[in-house]
Amino acid sequence: MSNINFVGFGGFNEKGKQCYALSVDNDIYLFNCGILTPPNSQLGIRKIIPDFSWIIKNASKIKGLFIGTPQYENYAGLPFLLKNIPNLPIYVSDVGAVVINNYFSYLDILDKVNFKPNVRIIDPLKSFKLGECFITPFNISNFSPKSLGFIINTRNGAVIFIDDFMINSNRNLAFDNQMPYINRITKGNNLLLITGVGNVGINKGFTSPSHSTLDFLTDTISTCNNGRILIACNEFDMYTVMTIASVCAHKKRPFIIYSGSINKEFDFLIKKGYFVNHKLKTIRKEQMQTTNDAVIVLTGIHQRLISKIHAIINDEDPLIKILPSDYFVYATHQVNGYEKLEAKMFDDIVCSNVQKVIKLPKEIITATASAEDHKFLIDLIRPKYVIPINGLYMNFVQYQEVISKSYIRNENIIKLGNGDVAWINDGNLNPKNKYIKQQLQFVNSNGSVDPGSTTIFERKQMTSDGAIIVNLFIDKNNKKILLSNFEPIGVVNLTNENQEIIKQINTNCIELINEYLEKNITDVSKPINTKDFKYYIKKIFTKNYEKKFEKKPLIISALVFKNKK
Repeated sequence: MSNINFVGFGGFNEKGKQCYALSVDNDIYLFNCGILTPPNSQLGIRKIIPDFSWIIKNASKIKGLFIGTPQYENYAGLPFLLKNIPNLPIYVSDVGAVVINNYFSYLDILDKVNFKPNVRIIDPLKSFKLGECFITPFNISNFSPKSLGFIINTRNGAVIFIDDFMINSNRNLAFDNQMPYINRITKGNNLLLITGVGNVGINKGFTSPSHSTLDFLTDTISTCNNGRILIACNEFDMYTVMTIASVCAHKKRPFIIYSGSINKEFDFLIKKGYFVNHKLKTIRKEQMQTTNDAVIVLTGIHQRLISKIHAIINDEDPLIKILPSDYFVYATHQVNGYEKLEAKMFDDIVCSNVQKVIKLPKEIITATASAEDHKFLIDLIRPKYVIPINGLYMNFVQYQEVISKSYIRNENIIKLGNGDVAWINDGNLNPKNKYIKQQLQFVNSNGSVDPGSTTIFERKQMTSDGAIIVNLFIDKNNKKILLSNFEPIGVVNLTNENQEIIKQINTNCIELINEYLEKNITDVSKPINTKDFKYYIKKIFTKNYEKKFEKKPLIISALVFKNKK
């Protein structure tokens, strides 16, 4: 029988810095190691990374790190982790290896790393033993070619990890879907599914064919035939890049990707036969400005992409300048937090007098799972438990509503926050709460990790989400709260309805705090650990307010103890 724990150090109640740990008895398997990039760096914060303290402390138990979908938010935290665990094996597909090795080469050029990652390429449907478990990778279909899901076989059944996927019957070698093979490998004994929520709150049907950009790009490239076309898309979306290349080959338009990292990945896809089109005419960077009918693909993570577009518009790019005969196509959807930057970008584009600005239609969605994709997967593999990842809490609620209509029971859907531990012992979920303490880790403009930036972050948090002042008068002898006062400042409008919700939140939190006191006060003559106690108060209030109002207010607590009889 196995003792299984699953915890996230990022990717819960947020979209970004995905990092998860699966413990099977004495072995630990890591999944993803990403970062979160703030919309701007005005406060000196360039990146937010997971808190690796627990991982570093347990380094001797870690068997490897798996990255199934090689996108920036899944791997860009690696340099910070590998400084502490330099020889950590990183298991990826052949395409994933190109992406990660290229990223480290780029950092090496910038003198930001002086080591190479221990990347190990694994083949789909070929099992191998790692620690006490057999691991089987399999291809999944999403926006990144040759992405992988993973089966970890334990004594109580299989744990299946799939971060992003969609159900796709298209027999494209680069976007193959091998999920129907899962039950053949596990013999249907599937204990736990861990999966990204994807488009669950956006699309009620299947993602395919709503993810397809082929018709949109074909029409755009066909009609914009008297000038260059600049097409901007997110760095992770190689599906769209490959579609643009296919249309250019068919329409005989010169093609170039203006991004060194994506260029190398695209060249590898051609070399391996994942993209086959001998009619594609490519041009060099030096030819971009003078090739009048060129299709130029601009890529980058969202913030860098916007910066690159601004540089081109403002004549700050060394190789390409905007022309009145150009067309501009924004082939990615708006990202929360970047609304002001995007609005300014579009305003500048219009002022540059390009012929036309074209945006991706709202009907086209990202190549990740929608409602019916999730239900299909649940009914296909019928896991005992499910943990949704890579999303906000409201996305997890939407996911629960969707898949509770399929095979799985509602109480077997486990919703976690960062640091919360799902504990499955002998095949059954243990209701006992476990938590691994987290601390925000900021990367400043010098590339240094600075936990002390918490004060700066809290000021910004208070400005956007308000604050809750929590005053507690506690009887240590009876281990309970005698008096309490809770004052929300700038969180929500205090309508009658909201006041009732806040009252219920306060009641729930008092009950939880009393339980905490009962458990943690073992000797009234000794002082209670106020640091841990305040952290617990912050956690429960933040979680409750986020559930009800989708806000994370700053929690300021003041504690007074009565300890005399």
